Amino acid sequence: MFDINQLFSPLSWAEFISEYFEKKHLLISRNDPHYYDEVVTLEDVDEVIFSQKINHPAFRVVDSKTGEFPDPRRYTQNGTSSINPVEFCREYTEGGTLALAGMQHHVRSLRAFCNNLQRAYGHPTQTNLYLTPQDAQGFSPHYDNHDVIVLQIHGKKHWRLYESDMNLPDKSMPFQKEGFTPGKVFKEFDLNAGDLLYIPRGLVHDAITTDESSLHVTLGVLGYTWSQLLIESVVKLTEENKEFRHFVSEGMRSTDYDQHFKTLLSKLEEDLRERNGISRFSKQLEEQTPSENVGHLLNLIDSSSNQGPEEFAIIEGVSLEENGEAISFKKGFKEVSFPIFCKNTCEELVTHGERFSRSHLDKELDDEGVDVMISRLLREGIIKRV
Repeated sequence: MFDINQLFSPLSWAEFISEYFEKKHLLISRNDPHYYDEVVTLEDVDEVIFSQKINHPAFRVVDSKTGEFPDPRRYTQNGTSSINPVEFCREYTEGGTLALAGMQHHVRSLRAFCNNLQRAYGHPTQTNLYLTPQDAQGFSPHYDNHDVIVLQIHGKKHWRLYESDMNLPDKSMPFQKEGFTPGKVFKEFDLNAGDLLYIPRGLVHDAITTDESSLHVTLGVLGYTWSQLLIESVVKLTEENKEFRHFVSEGMRSTDYDQHFKTLLSKLEEDLRERNGISRFSKQLEEQTPSENVGHLLNLIDSSSNQGPEEFAIIEGVSLEENGEAISFKKGFKEVSFPIFCKNTCEELVTHGERFSRSHLDKELDDEGVDVMISRLLREGIIKRV
């Protein structure tokens, strides 16, 4: 499996966050066309198109001359949204870019990579794949209102970055194509297979192919902003406190205004601290992250075979928390609790989380207790057999 720490190599994750994230673009050239083979390949794309049911508008065509989306009836079946794979690929041979959204739902290795990226970032991600023929362009110069990480999978593409006054737009500030004129190009380069490009939101860019076709993955980072955190808290407080629902009186004395303002700010600060929006967002993200627990059904069917020298592993995204008289495994909003006397055993399990056996669970429990804990953790999807 592709290690998320390889993504920005030779930079560390910490170096990327401190020096580039939300600040400036990053170009990493590697001279290694197979660098992303464990993430997704051109063969994976071919298999998805011709072996799975795919639909418009998740999969669509971009006209290389206009940047617009041609009539999907040219490559869908009998007026439905179901795509005819042969006609879809014909659009590519005629110069169109194939735009494939949500490919992490079709390719298991890409899903695992995106899940790990979400956990590292702490924000949701989305994927779009673009397969572009020679001498073509997908979209004209534009900016995105989410951060973009480009992985060049196959071939090469020529990129241009433009001067722009737009700085970190959010989802309420989408790009408007009509009347837009890009600034001066300040950097041009080829992105070859194995290379990476990070584009912070608001940076205007475009890309074209020349003498080679191109397949690249665009990873969109759909971050939580401070404004979202504040807005959510204000909405919640408005439901719970009438002070937030009073009309603002034009005749209010300045002293009364100041006092009411201080009261509202005090409640807002208290709410933000107590409810810890960052922690809540993290739980929501983990809850929405697609499962990677392949084999869980087999674990349930074979649950009678908990005896013996089997080995197990904790599922990604599981944490351990102590709460009064209980010790709990948590994944998103899911919680699996055991009595506090199992604390040492649970901590041992987490310590050996990548691979552990029954022997790691017998510190405080007899054989029957070990069976109960293993069965429950398997049933609840907290651990898996390896």
